[in-house]
Amino acid sequence: MKKTFLLLAFLLMTLFHLSAQNLKIELQNIRTEEKVMTGSIDGKYPISVYLNFYNSSEDHMRIYSVKGWYYYENIKKKIPLVGIYDGGLTLYSFKTKEQQNQVLNFESKGTIWEKIDILKNLTGFDEKFSYSEDDKSGNEWTDGKKKLKLELFNQDISILKEYQLLNIKNPKINKNINLTDLGIYDRDFELVNFTNTATGTKILLKFDYNSRFNIQGMCGAGSEAGYTILNYDSNFSLITIQRAEIESCLNNVYYEEIKNDVKYIKKFKLSENGSDTKIAKTITINEKLIEIKTE
Repeated sequence: MKKTFLLLAFLLMTLFHLSAQNLKIELQNIRTEEKVMTGSIDGKYPISVYLNFYNSSEDHMRIYSVKGWYYYENIKKKIPLVGIYDGGLTLYSFKTKEQQNQVLNFESKGTIWEKIDILKNLTGFDEKFSYSEDDKSGNEWTDGKKKLKLELFNQDISILKEYQLLNIKNPKINKNINLTDLGIYDRDFELVNFTNTATGTKILLKFDYNSRFNIQGMCGAGSEAGYTILNYDSNFSLITIQRAEIESCLNNVYYEEIKNDVKYIKKFKLSENGSDTKIAKTITINEKLIEIKTE
């Protein structure tokens, strides 16, 4: 009986070791740039709209131009469209390339909000679509003479989507985890390391991204940087998330890296407002054991 128990224990340990050896974790960046939407004009005329990301605004990372077409479902003749996404959609059907390029390339002057105001109120169009998810009372189609109610049936009208997948594979598990679905508001992660523990797996991620989407605004050139540890059990169910911020323009946190001789140990002295006289704390990151310690 004792020999049988020892044999089973040995086999379980061997399987765990083999599973740990074969564990593969990768971070995959996903970007989609097109969307098909359905809707109606005046509640009578079903339409389909296809839009493709075209160009980013230089001033705001979440404002961009789009290009595509729409057609009436009963005719299916594609009518070219260009437009701006700024949380809502403003789309035009123009006759000339010059008019199209003005929108597609943000050819207007002023602040980002002044540019957008100009581009959303152009004249000389054949058709115009205005759509907002926040205030649907103003959603309309117009040819400059008459205005008709516009409906889009998609819950999300953004064209550009960017997110990161954590791909986890071993002989027993194949998971693809969208980091956004974990409630993590940081972005632009880099996979630093992962390690197996007695209870599961720990994954160390590093993040560094612009503080605000509006480049012209406060902290437009600032950074939010730090580390995140994802702690999973043996079935890859999430147990805890640990976050350590080392730089934040929004929170007035800045760092100085403390030199040490151990390659996998990162140590940061944090201060407020960049002042050494206001030391907030010291953070140590062990990239091998995947530990964050705060002093």
